[in-house]
Amino acid sequence: FAQRLQRSPASAEETQRKLAVILTEVGRCSAVVEQLRKLAAPLDEALGACAPMDLLRESVARLTLLGRPVPRLDLLMTLPMVQGGARSLARVFDQILDNAIQAGATIIRISATTNAGRVQLMLDNNGETPEAATVANAAKPFFTTRSQTGGRGLGLTIAAALLKEQ
Repeated sequence: FAQRLQRSPASAEETQRKLAVILTEVGRCSAVVEQLRKLAAPLDEALGACAPMDLLRESVARLTLLGRPVPRLDLLMTLPMVQGGARSLARVFDQILDNAIQAGATIIRISATTNAGRVQLMLDNNGETPEAATVANAAKPFFTTRSQTGGRGLGLTIAAALLKEQ
């Protein structure tokens, strides 16, 4: 659009329309660069004892403040404490809850298993079930099924990187 403006004389109205498109796209590019920067820059926080349910409740509160219809959390068992970075885990939970919301979930069931000192948290929701190919690609950078609604395909990539860092 900038090149078109440069090449041809346009009415003031047409120029304003093209400039608006340019500014919108620059904003989208800026948001992608910011997300990539976050992906490349770990939070570098000390690991400590974390209560996953407390972090999930904080995520629910953040999303609620944003006006998002957060699914009900059904705790199927008492969750064990985990060693991790609280801010990193909170960001992971934010993304998981956001994806559940986008899938139309109204309930998220939460459970955990422990094995040899390791904890596996499971969050299962009643939202739309993605196809196997979508699941296989979900954590790949820029893979999205929601590009029409502004999805950039970085949320689960960032969440996976944070978990790997843990």
